[in-house]
Order: sequence, then C-alpha cells, then structure tokens
Amino acid sequence: MSGTHLQEDNDKISPPDSTIFIETKNSPPTLPNNDEASSQVPVPYSAFTVPQKYWITFIIAFIAWFSTLSSFIYFPALSLIASDLHTSIEGVNLTVTSYLIASAVIPSIIAPVADLTGRRPIYMITFSIYFIANIGLALQKSLVGLILLRVVQSVGISGAFAITYGAIADIASPAERGSYVGVVALGTNTAPSIGPLLGGIIAANAGWRWIFWFLSIASGLCLFLMVFFLPETARNIVGDGIGLKSGQVAPPPHPEEMQPSAIILNPLTSLYALFRKDTAINVFCISIWYVTWTCIQASLSTVFIRVYHVSQLQAGLIYIPFGVGVCISAYLTGQLLNRDYRRVAKSHGLAADRTRDQNINTFPIEEARLKTTGYPLILCSLSIVAYGWTLQKHVHISVPLILQFIIGASIQVCFTTLNTLLIDQHPKFPATAQAASNIVRCTFAAIGSAIEQPLINTIGVAWFFIILAALCIACLPLLFVEKRRGMAWRRKRIEVEHAIL
Repeated sequence: MSGTHLQEDNDKISPPDSTIFIETKNSPPTLPNNDEASSQVPVPYSAFTVPQKYWITFIIAFIAWFSTLSSFIYFPALSLIASDLHTSIEGVNLTVTSYLIASAVIPSIIAPVADLTGRRPIYMITFSIYFIANIGLALQKSLVGLILLRVVQSVGISGAFAITYGAIADIASPAERGSYVGVVALGTNTAPSIGPLLGGIIAANAGWRWIFWFLSIASGLCLFLMVFFLPETARNIVGDGIGLKSGQVAPPPHPEEMQPSAIILNPLTSLYALFRKDTAINVFCISIWYVTWTCIQASLSTVFIRVYHVSQLQAGLIYIPFGVGVCISAYLTGQLLNRDYRRVAKSHGLAADRTRDQNINTFPIEEARLKTTGYPLILCSLSIVAYGWTLQKHVHISVPLILQFIIGASIQVCFTTLNTLLIDQHPKFPATAQAASNIVRCTFAAIGSAIEQPLINTIGVAWFFIILAALCIACLPLLFVEKRRGMAWRRKRIEVEHAIL
C-alpha cells in the first residue's frame, strides 16, 4: 500500500514537455503511514528459488559478457585487418569509433523499452541482431561494410549491460542484491583481461575473421540458452514470478502498483534522471572511475612495450593481473554489500530479510551501500600514483604488475557498490538508470582516450596517472555527502512530488 506507492513515486522520472512518451495506468499516490505499513505482513520479493536466481544470473551475465568482449577481443587484430583490407590503421580505427558511438546512444533507447515490455523479448531481438552481425563481420571484405556491421553489432549488444542490471533488480531483494551484482560483475569484467589475449591468439593462428566466427559460435550458444531457459523477470510483467513457476504467465499481484508510470521513447530522456542529486553523484563517480579504468587498459600494451620492451604476446599477458584482481573483487564485494546491508538494518532496528521486499524509502540505503567504499577508493588512488611513478622510473616489471592487481581489485569494489546503489535508487526503471550512466561514462571515456597519449607525451606517464588518482579521490567527499544526505534528499523529493500531484 503506502510503502509501495512511496517507492513508485520516488522513482518517477518526469519527462520534458517536448518528449514523446507512453502512459500506463497508475493509481493515485498516497502519503506514508508508518503504523499501517508496519502492521502489514510483507510478501516475498521473488518466487524464484536461490538456485533459479543464480541460473538466471548466469545467463544474463553471459549475455552481458559479450558487450565488453566485443570491444576488447577486436583490438589486437586492427593491424591485421588494415593489411588484409589494404587500408590504413586510421581507417580501421573508424570501426572502433563507430562502435563506441553506437554503444553510448543505443542503450538509452533499448533500456526504457525493456523496462516497459519486459527483458526477455528485448534480449531475444537485440541478441539475434548481434548474432547475425557477427556472421556478417566474419564474411566481410570491405572497410565500409566492416564499419556499418560494427554499428549493427553494437546495436545488438550494447544494451545488454543496462538490461542485465534491470533483471537483477527484478529477482533480487535489496538485502541479497549485492551478491548477484557481484556475479554479473565477475562475468563482464573478465573480458577486458582475456579479450585482448584471446583475440591475439585467434588472429595470429587462424586470421582476424575467426574472431567473429568465435563470437558467432559463442553467441549462438548463449542465444540457445536464452530462448529455452531464460524466463521473463520484469516485475511490471510477471510480478514476483509466481505465475511462471505454475506454468502460467500471471499478472503482477498489484498491477496498478507495478506498472511504470511513463516509458520515454527519447534517447536523451534517460539523462533526466541526472537531475536527482544522488543519481548525479553516482553517475559522475562511476564515469570518473571508468575513465581511469579505460586509460589504464588502453595504455598497458603500448607503455609496457616502450618501457620494458616486452613482445606482443607478453603485452597480451600483462592484462591478466588487473583482470584477476577485478574478478576476485567483484565476487567478494557482493558478499560485502550484503553484510553491510544487514549491519545497517540491525543498527536502525530494521529487518533485513533476504526473501522479502524492503521499502527503500524508509531504509538508509546510501549508508548501507557506501559504508566501506572509502577505504578501497583511497587504496586505489594511492596505487595509481605508485603505478605511474614505477613506470616513470622503470622499476622492475613485477612491481607495476602487482599494482595493477591492487588497482583492479580496489576500483572494482567502487564500481560494484555504486552500480548496486544505482538500481536500488531506481526500482521501477533500473535499466533506464543504467542507460543514463552508460551515456555519461562512455562520453567521459571517449574524451579520456583521446587526450591520454598527448598528455603522457607532454607531462609524462607519472603525472598523468597522478591526475587520474586525484580525480578518483575527489569522488570521496561527494560520496560522503550522499551517504549523509541521500535519504533526506529522497524524502524531500517525495514531499515535492506529492505536493505537485
């Protein structure tokens, strides 16, 4: 009743007047009544069992894996493609640019539709496009065709990341959500490490076209799993999933409460969520850390080849320490988030039942999620400074590799924490919120990638990484403010929305 209406109002995104959007039936909001809410018996958040949730999480993490793999597996083959197609490296780089542009825009179109129509149909349509694009890329013999099909490939896969986080919000209550986000992060973050190595091995031994044949075969297997084993999870379509368990597609238990109030068909409307103070802070910090991540990954092979004179194969292997740190951290952070949630709930005298829904509007979710984020952020920033200076001073190669592991592990704690908080704060539009984050972080990353090498050439590798470390640590006071004021901002927003309505 009242608690659910409050949660709905808190997540409502009012579109600009010029925006085209679809209205769905919505019940009038009610003001909170703590006595009434506390007397109600809570209903289970999801009818899916824990093994079923992990099976769903495995499939959607497998889907999202391709969104990062498709970029990183391609990089080692750029020179081979240029030679085979009789063009320049600059020309082949257009295939990278076109892919990134589409990756920044497409999720903001696909994610809101997935929030309205369900995850499964959008998954199947877009992933089928991705599968077909990979076959076309493997058969391609012209640069123009390669550029166009890379755009199609991005259209098919770039929205998977946002939809996957939406699916996690569908099946996992806030008290258990951290562990499932950790599994997704564990899957998606293996690609930046194994992608270049895998792509280099395939390109060197079988030719660059077999990179796309590999993606075709692997995505075909994933499509099979999706079609036959992935149920619909969107809560505005199936509620808690109880109808699916009985073999029927049942409506949500409270359809007037579960239906989104507005799904916007405008790629820029997802950015309207950034007018929220808490969302703006989260997205800004995620984007700063993503720039840091991208710059470290982009500079690994070139810097190590220049400083330590490693071979091309060794240049691929140096991605492994960072990736191992990321993967270990992704899983452990999920457990840490669940522990912090329980501790904060206990300190405030609130229940933390993993199987029940939790009214986030009456729960200090910012305090729970950001409880221990400051420590890994400080460690990450200090490690980045040390990493830059070890490269500048040509310290033994083992030292920067160890620092890579520490940076990867610590920065992933921050990513997993804020991505979880972002979907906590947008329970009705989790995929749309992730799409807004995607636009900003991809834009930041594109700028960072463009200025990275000129800055390194001008000020040196050490000072470049000091700047990145300073940007990372600058997020700490912003997160402190959100931790202290986030719940008050949400309550104030609810009061304003009720006054308007």
